[in-house]
Formats: sequence, C-alpha cells, structure tokens
Amino acid sequence: MIIDAHTHLHRTPDFETARQNLLQSMDRAGIDKAALFAFPSRELTNEDAIRISAEHPDKFFAIGSVSPLVLAKKSTSRFDAELKRSLHRRDLHGLKFYTGYEHFYASDVDLIAPYCAMLEKVGLPAIFHTGDTYNAVPGARI
Repeated sequence: MIIDAHTHLHRTPDFETARQNLLQSMDRAGIDKAALFAFPSRELTNEDAIRISAEHPDKFFAIGSVSPLVLAKKSTSRFDAELKRSLHRRDLHGLKFYTGYEHFYASDVDLIAPYCAMLEKVGLPAIFHTGDTYNAVPGARI
C-alpha cells in the first residue's frame, strides 16, 4: 500500500473539480490513501477534512489543525470539546501546527500543551510544519 503522508486540498472557485483532480492524480500515481491536512488559513477546516475523508474513506484520512495563537485570544471550550470528540472518534488522525505561518515555536509549551495532552490521551500524533513555507502567504517564515 502506498500512502501519501502530506496532502492539501485548498478551496478554489471550482472546489469539486480540484477534489476530483486530486483523486485522479492519486490513481495515476498509484497512491492508495492520503493524509488530508486541514489548513484553515487556506480555507480547508477540520470539518471539511473530516467530511471529505468520510465521503472517500478508502482514499483519505483527516489530519486536523489548530491555531493556538487565535484560540489563546478566544473562549475555546466549545472548540476544545468538539476537537476532543473528533480525536476520540478518530474522525481526525492527528493535529498539525502551522508554526511557520503563525509565528510560534513547537517549544511554546503554554500554547500547545493542551492540544498535545489531547493527542497523547488518544495516542495520535502532533505534526509541526517546520520546513519552508509557501511564500505567497503574507508573513510566512520558518
């Protein structure tokens, strides 16, 4: 089995065509399954990733995302409860932190500890974007 460990699907004016193109390219490349990463700043929410993965369970599994900088400024109890449910049910198979886009470090324990604790409790991975960033996103940096 060949698994693509890092797939994004961005909202476009013709999102359905983009999804079909991704599925077709996976078939052409012999990719059996792909981790579909939520990327809220590019408009693919956790809910979108879960929905698409549920529509194509043979092709995708959802990896969620959290924005600890945004959540630190808001009341997060409802979000956290839904996130816990999604992780526990395995609707999400891990969480990705976009450090280069949001300007925090994996060592910012106060920001990420609550989410890492959620992941540890259910035995799922935390994934950190630590490499180069898509330079078309304003302010992105390593």
